[in-house]
Amino acid sequence: MLVLKEYGPLIDTNLMPPDDYIRQKAFCVEQKEYRLRTDKSGFIISGADQGADQDVIVAVGDSVCECLYVEEEERLWANLERKLNAGGWPVSVLNGGVSDSHLLHIINVFLNKIVPLKPKAVLVLQGGADRPPSRDRASYWSKSPAITTVRRRGERDQFNADLSWREVDYTDRQKLLDILISAARAFEIPLVYITSPVPRHYPDGWHDECRALNQQTREFCASNQVQMVDLERDMPNFGWMFHDDAHLNRYGCRAASELISKSVMALRPAPER
Repeated sequence: MLVLKEYGPLIDTNLMPPDDYIRQKAFCVEQKEYRLRTDKSGFIISGADQGADQDVIVAVGDSVCECLYVEEEERLWANLERKLNAGGWPVSVLNGGVSDSHLLHIINVFLNKIVPLKPKAVLVLQGGADRPPSRDRASYWSKSPAITTVRRRGERDQFNADLSWREVDYTDRQKLLDILISAARAFEIPLVYITSPVPRHYPDGWHDECRALNQQTREFCASNQVQMVDLERDMPNFGWMFHDDAHLNRYGCRAASELISKSVMALRPAPER
């Protein structure tokens, strides 16, 4: 059974950051309820009123894309939606971010959920979730609950203690980058890769791997003429723009949306005559 990384349809709930997260990782996130709403397809929405005939843009990625512990109206894609609307493009920006979504998850969601929407663009903000499969000898086809994309019907998540780790290897990720852009071009859907912002005050191994993944994305986009927004390079990602060691807070979301909007606005369809 194919496992899509997705939320259920028509959710309206409030999420509270757990105590251990606040204690161990979160520096400036308020421990309060954050509203989460999804549309009929399970995409996180901004909460703004949207017309039925509006264009659609879909963002996909991992927890950096998801922006759970940011107020609904301040999440990255809600900010982007407002900027595009204010710029004269009436468009809904749907948030398909789900924690731990790696590239194979994203490809599955793209083919099974996004293509039928005929979006004007797909924005891919992701990278950190590709670290585990790049270290697992089974790569993206590992049986680890955090990595697997396939499960037998009725099978529950169960950690596999026999997983075999290896030195980091991004070869399969390169192939998946090729597959995703090929699929997007086949369906004539513009695709924009966005590098994951990395706090500059974190010079550790985890963040070094995120920077290496971003560099692979840069090189791929340059050699394949794929549009890219380089948040790691161009965003003034100081520590106060993050609420932990990876995730943007409301100020980071505002800064990122400003950079992304400049590139995405260029994809606006020409008005019909």
